[in-house]
Amino acid sequence: MAGQWSYYQWTLLSLLAIPGCLTGSWIGFSQVFVVASPSHWCHPPINLTDLHLTELQWKNMAIPLSDAGFSSCKQYEYEVSETIVTINRSTELECSHGWTYDRSLYDETLVTEMGLVCGLDFWAPLSMIIFNSGSVVGSLLFGHIADRYGRKKALFLCVAMSSLLGFASSAATGVKTFTALRFFAGFTFPSTYTIAVILAFEFVGDDYRIRTNTLFGSLYGASMCALGIVANYVRNWRLLLVTCSMPGTLFLFCWWFIPESPRWLISKRQYVQATDTLAGVAIRNRNSENIERIKETCRESFMQDDKSEQKPTVLDLFKTPILRKITLLITFVWLVNSTVYNGLLYNVPNMKLNDYINFALSGAVEVPAALITWPLMNKIGRRWSLVLSMGFGGLTTLLVPALANVHKWAIGILATIGKFAITASYDILYAYANELYPTTVRAIGITTGSLIAMICVMLEPYVLYATSHSRTLPLIIMGILSSIAALLALLLPETKGCHLPQTIEQMEKLQKPRKGRRVKDSQVDQLESLVAPS
Repeated sequence: MAGQWSYYQWTLLSLLAIPGCLTGSWIGFSQVFVVASPSHWCHPPINLTDLHLTELQWKNMAIPLSDAGFSSCKQYEYEVSETIVTINRSTELECSHGWTYDRSLYDETLVTEMGLVCGLDFWAPLSMIIFNSGSVVGSLLFGHIADRYGRKKALFLCVAMSSLLGFASSAATGVKTFTALRFFAGFTFPSTYTIAVILAFEFVGDDYRIRTNTLFGSLYGASMCALGIVANYVRNWRLLLVTCSMPGTLFLFCWWFIPESPRWLISKRQYVQATDTLAGVAIRNRNSENIERIKETCRESFMQDDKSEQKPTVLDLFKTPILRKITLLITFVWLVNSTVYNGLLYNVPNMKLNDYINFALSGAVEVPAALITWPLMNKIGRRWSLVLSMGFGGLTTLLVPALANVHKWAIGILATIGKFAITASYDILYAYANELYPTTVRAIGITTGSLIAMICVMLEPYVLYATSHSRTLPLIIMGILSSIAALLALLLPETKGCHLPQTIEQMEKLQKPRKGRRVKDSQVDQLESLVAPS
């Protein structure tokens, strides 16, 4: 009646893409560049010009050299007398005058500004772990807020918090302050994207949910690609954090243009607000002749539903056998998906390519990966799309060890193909989970899966250290996990052609097989008609 895909939905989705894609990716992944540690070596005691030496001459004289290159934390014992340097190569010492950094890629990072190398090099991965720890807490917190107090309030609170903490992090004067601020900034990742997608899903009809998911997935990849380009030009970590906080700040002015989800309002029995929102959508979509029908349908819906769930909790996800099975399977698949996705992403620095180009290409891969999910899910359904994409990603990742002795470009191509498949499965998983969970616990269900996944991802930065000893072992583990998750995904019910359920009871009816077909629910059909065309 209000219109399931028209001018209003295009406008709304364009606005929601700002926090969901730009803010969601930039706040989360900018830290890769913020805490980057460029090559470094011991700083000379006095200006090299006074010693009549070049930088390379100093390194050859005073810095120990191994197969891995010049030492980052050691120097030979030396004495300087006016312009004469005496080197004792039999004794190696710690750097006593700080470090000289390779400035070819980064002007200033947190690491170079605060000297977080050698004995203090644990701070960079620790800050990323702390950020991911905040994500664990934030996923549960904002999932609860979104289901209890509304999608709109949760989204704007999330965006405001991410922008404020982004600016605050850029002004941090010490690594402890920075790390503490990043913990709270982590609250908003990936909740910003998750809530924006949920809100978008609940404004479109059945036939356009996959199109919406594809749009957000491809824009998210494009935003990551853009971050690599922006970081290439903004090479100071403070300015980069400020730049990444700007889109979210501008989005806050859209408060008056973003309505609350009508499905959430209906689930909370807020009749007046739901009717006003849907009437506004109908007017903007030039369906104003349906306003009275919208009001009547809403009124009938509330008369039928007098047992709406008012206070959803995580425990509701285990309330019934079907929902319990869905929760456990989705959570495990999400856990594996996030682990493999981040594992491939964080292994990018080990490819020995330009960090900015590598990251931009990594984001660019996500655009076609998102686009391919549209025809795939419409053709073979959500379940088989997820099974095939995760299975193919696992198989490709397992092939990398077989080519361990081949040129690094061959490994890089296979890893990129694996990331392509895993990214596709990630986008499919978001659409699938939105369709499986009912409105009353949709945000809690999705963010709980994200929460469990982030607990495992917290240790992902240390993959960088593990791969220095064995680059293939993590890939073998990720390939096996992905293959197992693909097999378990076969146990999930298909949602292609099903309406979005409002309550747990309605979801049970829709997913419960009877004589080979799913049961229809007249109330779900009635609610769905509110956003379907007249």
